[in-house]
Amino acid sequence: MLGKYLETFFNRCYLFIKLSLIFWGLALAGGLIFGIGPALVTIANLFGEYRWEFKQMKVSVCWEIYKENFKRGNLLFYIFSAISLFLSYNLYLSVQINGLIFIMIDFMIIFALFYTALSFWFAILIQSQYDCQLKDLFKLAGALVFMSFKNLLVLTIGGILLLVVTYKFPGLILFGSIGFWIVFLTNVAQSLFEQLDQQLIAAEN
Repeated sequence: MLGKYLETFFNRCYLFIKLSLIFWGLALAGGLIFGIGPALVTIANLFGEYRWEFKQMKVSVCWEIYKENFKRGNLLFYIFSAISLFLSYNLYLSVQINGLIFIMIDFMIIFALFYTALSFWFAILIQSQYDCQLKDLFKLAGALVFMSFKNLLVLTIGGILLLVVTYKFPGLILFGSIGFWIVFLTNVAQSLFEQLDQQLIAAEN
C-alpha cells in the first residue's frame, strides 16, 4: 500500500516537472515574447486532455497544440498584460497621494488587478477546452471568477502559498511551480466548468 502511494506521489511530481519543462521549452521556442501565452494554453490543454497520463504528452502533440493556439494565446497574454500594466501604473500613482478617497481608490485598483489575474487564468483554461469567439471567452472568464466564492478562496490561498514557496525555492520556477499551478487551477475549476457545460447545454436546448 505504501509503495503504491509513493509511486503515485513521484508520478505526480514528475508530471509537474514535465509540464513546467514543456512550458519553458515552448516559451523559448517563441522567444519568450511570443511564446508564453501559447505555452500556457498548451500545458493546460495537455493536462485537461490526458490528466495524469504524462506518457501521452509527446513532443509532436505539444507542438501541434502550441501552433494551433499561437495567435490566440499571444492575444490573451498581451491583452491581460496591458490591462495589468495600466492598473499597476495607476496604483503606483495613487499610493503616492494621501487622502481617504485615494486609499479607497487603491483598494479598488488592487481588486481590479486581482480580478484581472484570475480572469486571465480562467481565459487560459477556456481557450484550452472550448472553441469560442474572443468576446465570449472574455465574458466567460470574467463570469467564472464570481461563480463560486469557495473556489475563489481556494485559488487565492493556493496561489499565495505557491508564490511564497517559489520565492523560498527559486528553482521551482523552472522545475515545478508552473506545472503545479496549472494542475491545481484545473482541478479547483473543474466544478465550475461542469456547471458551465450544463448551462451551455441548456442554452442550446
